[in-house]
Amino acid sequence: MFKKIFAWLPSVYAIAVIVLVLAPLCWIARYNHASADDYEVSRLLLHTRSIWQTTAVLMQRSGHWTGCFLQALFQPVYLEGIGFQLVPIGIILTLLIIFYLGWSFLLCWTINFRQGALLSLSSFAVFFRLIETPEQIIFWSMCAISYIGGYVCTILFLITLVNYLHRQNFLNYAILIITTLLAAGSSAIASLLVVILCTGVWIYALYHRKWQIFLPLFLLTLLSLTALVLIINSPGTLNRMAEYGSQSWLERSWQQPAIFALNMYRHYLAKWLGDSLFMLSSLAVVIWLVEKRPAIAFSSPVVWLISFVMLAGSYLYFFIPQLAVGYIAGRHKDMALLLFLTGGSILLFQAACWLKQQFADSIPAKWLPPLLLAGMLLTLTFPEYISNLRFLWEDIRSRTAAKYDAQIRRLYQAARLYAGKPDTLAVEALQARPFMLYVQDSELEADPSNWKNRAFASYFGIAAVRLVQKQEKE
Repeated sequence: MFKKIFAWLPSVYAIAVIVLVLAPLCWIARYNHASADDYEVSRLLLHTRSIWQTTAVLMQRSGHWTGCFLQALFQPVYLEGIGFQLVPIGIILTLLIIFYLGWSFLLCWTINFRQGALLSLSSFAVFFRLIETPEQIIFWSMCAISYIGGYVCTILFLITLVNYLHRQNFLNYAILIITTLLAAGSSAIASLLVVILCTGVWIYALYHRKWQIFLPLFLLTLLSLTALVLIINSPGTLNRMAEYGSQSWLERSWQQPAIFALNMYRHYLAKWLGDSLFMLSSLAVVIWLVEKRPAIAFSSPVVWLISFVMLAGSYLYFFIPQLAVGYIAGRHKDMALLLFLTGGSILLFQAACWLKQQFADSIPAKWLPPLLLAGMLLTLTFPEYISNLRFLWEDIRSRTAAKYDAQIRRLYQAARLYAGKPDTLAVEALQARPFMLYVQDSELEADPSNWKNRAFASYFGIAAVRLVQKQEKE
């Protein structure tokens, strides 16, 4: 009887994640709205003739060709439409798919759909537990499109890189070049990680005298390095850095940002590893479901290199923004978490493979179901996870999200009425601020010259907009 009960645990866990997390996330997405960055990008889409022209305009303030193209392609044009309600759902599905592909790749495509879906859901559950509210990468659509796209391209690059090392042919190499350009063009940090990985694999091939892949990997390293140089020296990157100071990369002091980023990273490592019990969560335990499946040769230095580069990339999302623009945004923290989960998952898989090799004969089979149940319960019940889950359901129960949606829509209606008039639109502060949806950039300021106010006014074609207190408006 107990064996039958434990056999259904993975399915019960998957249903619990869908019902408790995914379904309410998709439900609350219907109340999602634009932030200040969205006003600016959507305005560009309204006044440009094509996606390519919009991409070119966006690249004037950012040299990331992949990220700018994805923004121009998926950014909703009309703020009042359903685009901003659909984008979060698309991002959630994208994360689930890329988690599924990543785990399937680690297990050499030998798992079935049920096992892959379970691993994908558990990965998303851990990610949702650890992200910080309200700076959710899931719901900040304008930033999320480019950043999530960069993460997806990076994972695809890792898959095609390892695939080429196992099967050297022209088709795999051509696909690798494409994913290299996509990943390197998604962000400066992703480009740097691609350069490090290509250089490391090239040195590995040189050390082991694998001459058949030496030249292709050398050319790939030069290609990724060229992409990194183009991004760093692009007008968009230089303009963003000029906002923080006139000094170049080499002229700036690296010590203070490095120490600051290190302290931030230590703080979040303590949160991710300590408060969340990440290493005891279901992501480690579910590995035992596929214990008889063959895995990649995890003793390979390339796999170790990938895991440590991902962990290093997690730190770079604290260091590079602090060095370049002087602050670390919520999206940078969430990207650091995604890379940490990627590198940490590979290390966990290596640990699970080693444990299975060392203790497979000495661990009684009857221990597996309780261990699996314990990991699943940790994922769903530990306080750090419950906080986000509680916020999510509280936004729905208290109708805070619905009230937030109504206020934003009234703001849009007022802006339409003032379009083309010389008067300044006075708006009240948002009274409803749902944990899952509200970000600071959603709120206008009292100063009409603030960049958020100017972006909003420019999109709706009004003279100016400013925030006032309720008494002042009356």
